[in-house]
Amino acid sequence: MPPEAEQAHGGHQMTGLVSISELCQLLGLSRSTLYRLIAKREIAVVRLGGRLRFEMSDVETFISRHKTPQALAG
Repeated sequence: MPPEAEQAHGGHQMTGLVSISELCQLLGLSRSTLYRLIAKREIAVVRLGGRLRFEMSDVETFISRHKTPQALAG
């Protein structure tokens, strides 16, 4: 997680927030696909001052829900 994504606040560490562009790059998705996921409420979003941000913990939850089981090594 980039250092600028975390900020100290009153002695507590805020969770990392990433922008639409950062998340598209991280997940390899187009902006339209990410907006569609937001509209379908498949990924949680934080709205700050009219801008959309994503908590890394929500991104990890999204990824976990979309994992497919791996075949057992034989």
